[in-house]
Amino acid sequence: MMTMNKYGLYVVTDENLTLGRSIIDVVGEALEGGADVVQLRSKSGSTRDMIDLGGRLLELVKKYNSTFIVNDRVDVALAIDAHGVHVGQDDMPPDMVRKLLGSNKILGVSVDTVEDAKGAVAQGADYLGAGAVFLTNTKTEAPEIGTKGLKEIVNSVDVPVVAIGGIKLDNLGEVMSTGVDGVAVVSGIMSAKSVKSTAEQYKKKIIGQAER
Repeated sequence: MMTMNKYGLYVVTDENLTLGRSIIDVVGEALEGGADVVQLRSKSGSTRDMIDLGGRLLELVKKYNSTFIVNDRVDVALAIDAHGVHVGQDDMPPDMVRKLLGSNKILGVSVDTVEDAKGAVAQGADYLGAGAVFLTNTKTEAPEIGTKGLKEIVNSVDVPVVAIGGIKLDNLGEVMSTGVDGVAVVSGIMSAKSVKSTAEQYKKKIIGQAER
């Protein structure tokens, strides 16, 4: 199985939150600000649109030696040779995704319980996306696990855990103190007035907490 060297700042795209800017521009600024991972999450685009956008984002991400993940769509990830795929509990089971991806691609799985976390690792997950840590408007159906639930997941597995859900600059320290390997941010980056400087602030806090 392949694992990423660093998760740190994990940026998730949402075309509805960019304040009219293009995803390419926003992601470019996030990468300039230090984003370690970019995940393409698109619920509305056609397969052709996702392949086109994904291919462009992948080339951009490679310039910064960062990692590019496609959400849900194993076919799109394989078509553009992305670094990996992230799936949820209602998507294709992780062990089936692993068979399609092979051993050299990254597989991430969303979890919100210790049971799900252990199951995902047993089925080949390289890292886990744990949350929602706090209630969030970008995924209203996700239960809030809080930092207590997050820490329980971190302590239950031996693969990296990335926290997601309502993570802002003012609660970032609390989240990092649970021992997570990184934080996934959607609206905090996508809707930032200055994406680059906001990404830099997240990254500075993440590095500062990790070194404690």
